[in-house]
Amino acid sequence: MRTGTTYLQSSVFPFFEGLEYIGKDQYANRLQIVAAKREKRFLVSYEVYQGDRGAEEIRNFARAWPEARPILVLRKQGDWLRSEYKRLLKNGVVRQFSEVWDPSNADAVYQPSDLCLADRIACLEKSFTSKPIILFYEDLRQDGLAFVQELARITGAAFPEETVGLAPKHVSYSDRELRAFRAVTKFITLRRRAAFKPVVAFQVQRLFRDFVRYLVLYGSRILPMGEAPLVPEETLGAIDRYYRMDWEHCCREASNEGRAQSRG
Repeated sequence: MRTGTTYLQSSVFPFFEGLEYIGKDQYANRLQIVAAKREKRFLVSYEVYQGDRGAEEIRNFARAWPEARPILVLRKQGDWLRSEYKRLLKNGVVRQFSEVWDPSNADAVYQPSDLCLADRIACLEKSFTSKPIILFYEDLRQDGLAFVQELARITGAAFPEETVGLAPKHVSYSDRELRAFRAVTKFITLRRRAAFKPVVAFQVQRLFRDFVRYLVLYGSRILPMGEAPLVPEETLGAIDRYYRMDWEHCCREASNEGRAQSRG
């Protein structure tokens, strides 16, 4: 999640030619789809969860197709957590960043081990016969076309460049908008709830909360507010230091894979 997957799944992969694309909406039926078209080559895109739940999903997939070549897109932990915090804050799930990640908070949404990317790489290596190809979200953000071209090369797909839009699918709200939202949620709960009966009451409550949510988010643009970042830079720096060895390991693995491909 949070590595450009929505953009790739909606604006890139459906236009790749020479393979059959199985998106996340079809993921549950992947076995039947592949069985019905055995002569095809397939590209499957799906976001797995962090931690043990994601590892088990990887192993389940590999039991069916151990020879598949996994492609893993990574995002530096501090940058990823900032993006995830903004998403959870917008949806009313949390208020403070420490509720999302804090090594001293046992109740945080993400525990330190959840973002050990080396563990995810090791799980892929153990589950599949081929080493994973490691790509980086930052490269997608800096040069989307080059990133898509590399994906096409890796998968052996062709694509008409004019059909691939480079605009992001979902643009994050600004820190200013979300700080206003965080201030309002001190006084009112705007978290989306699961559907309940009577349906009319659920729909009315949902409309009201969405109305307030977007009123605050867009109204913040004209409010006299400062421009302080939602997550301080020193906090992001501390996260990057916490995961420094893990991230360096990922970079080495990506570099080794690149050299192996060039030799091949």
